[in-house]
Amino acid sequence: MKTAREIIENYDGPDVRIMEVCGTHTHEIFRLGIRKLLPKQVELISGPGCPVCVTPVSFIDEAIYLALEKGVTICTFGDLVRVPGTNMSLAGAREQGAKIHVVYSPADAEKYAGEHPDEQVTFLSVGFETTTPAGCLSVKAAREDGLDNYSILVANKTMPQAYEALKDSADVFLYPGHVNAITGTRLCEALTEEGVSGVVAGFTAKELMTAEEYAAVLTGTKQYVMLGADLDTFALREKEFLSKHRVFEVDHPLTQKDKIERITRAGWTIPDNLTFVPADFTKDNVAERLIDGGLTHL
Repeated sequence: MKTAREIIENYDGPDVRIMEVCGTHTHEIFRLGIRKLLPKQVELISGPGCPVCVTPVSFIDEAIYLALEKGVTICTFGDLVRVPGTNMSLAGAREQGAKIHVVYSPADAEKYAGEHPDEQVTFLSVGFETTTPAGCLSVKAAREDGLDNYSILVANKTMPQAYEALKDSADVFLYPGHVNAITGTRLCEALTEEGVSGVVAGFTAKELMTAEEYAAVLTGTKQYVMLGADLDTFALREKEFLSKHRVFEVDHPLTQKDKIERITRAGWTIPDNLTFVPADFTKDNVAERLIDGGLTHL
């Protein structure tokens, strides 16, 4: 059985544009030297990535205004300190006497406000779906603690708009696993109907290489693999998608048996293009099970 690295290094299929949209993916791909392993047909594009990198200048300007003109203590993550505004960065404002306090979480900012009741404290809330809840919880905590000197300045963003705006710039999206754990994969599934495939991936070398392999294989193919499908009815709901693809659902044999029985009791018909692949993830070779089930190009 070939490794993901061997498969991607020897890929000889059509040209494919893979876009990662998460800053941590960008960082790890660079750190691990993955770009050097990719054949010429595979183009890896860095998308919007880190929320700090796409923070508007006006947001920095407003934070500096609050710090210098209104005497507000600004609490922020360290990577935002040197992001330039129109005239200066937060670091520049600090040199002019502004109180810029680096924290590791919104909770730290709320705690600082509680310990400094004579200061107006504002936390700079930037990030996507994964960091937004923590900012909201800090406001809730401030209310519960009776603080009237804590607020957040918001520049949070959501990923769906980024995917929609960039869908013509890539053949395959490399989706960040932590974001999809919160938002689900409904939008990712919808984009496949528009010709944009996708792979949800973690951040280790093995996970990224496997994702790159699947991303390359997905291009121009008519196969769709769902790992740990559980009771998801995607293959039964999306008839138009199923008419153009062969779907493989991989799950534990007992879970899959229960699902098939439920489908039968509901009076639904299992489509010919849907293949159930029973596999125990803790001990079975999933790739071999998929091949046995009829998957090609693995």
